[in-house]
Amino acid sequence: ICYIFKIFDEQSNKKEIYTLFFLISLLILSRYEGMFVAEALFLIFLYKKRVLAAFGILISALVPILIVGFISVSKGWYFFPNSVILKSPIALNDFGSFIGSVFNPNFFVLLWAYKRILVLLVISVIMFFIYWKDKNSFTLKSFIFLFVLVTLLHIQFAKLGSLLRYEMYIMVIGILVNTISIIKFIEGKDKKIKYSVIIFLCLLLIPFSFSSFKAIKDVPTAMTNVYQMQFQLSQFVNKYY
Repeated sequence: ICYIFKIFDEQSNKKEIYTLFFLISLLILSRYEGMFVAEALFLIFLYKKRVLAAFGILISALVPILIVGFISVSKGWYFFPNSVILKSPIALNDFGSFIGSVFNPNFFVLLWAYKRILVLLVISVIMFFIYWKDKNSFTLKSFIFLFVLVTLLHIQFAKLGSLLRYEMYIMVIGILVNTISIIKFIEGKDKKIKYSVIIFLCLLLIPFSFSSFKAIKDVPTAMTNVYQMQFQLSQFVNKYY
């Protein structure tokens, strides 16, 4: 994220763009959810009329998925990893079901259920329109757009919940983007406005406190489950196979 901010904020050269392509590929290999970030960057670079860089990002994101997918199919498995298919609310193993579920957005219901993300999303949309006519805030607006689009894509195609592990990267991006945009907004304002904004933001932290407390409380159980389901299973495979 910091590297992307650097590229947006400065006139990037070819070496930095190629480094971005490499980082995008690594991001996709580590987590398929990184594809949402790549899609947002693709649209941003297209808007900036950097067409080659935009399609370079798209290709860099697709190549790891295609390589892993073709290897999986050649071995008789599904194109996408089983874990991705099981955890996604979208049917990924059947093209017809996939198209039907894509045009049946469910993020409005899920956003209301996970208010911590809804809070970040609402603040981001408000800040985006505040900076809408500011021509010197393209980098900030790009980051806000990236966060909003990635959030909606994740909610539609991926999974939420379970100790915050699936959406934690969204929350980190959201907190970072909103913090930067709010700090810039209150620059030059009088102390009364600054204190009002700080108090308001502190109140908005309440949903995060409840979800974080529950996640911390469930960590011991989750650790036990990992031991029982993964470590012991690996020991069984090692012993008998």
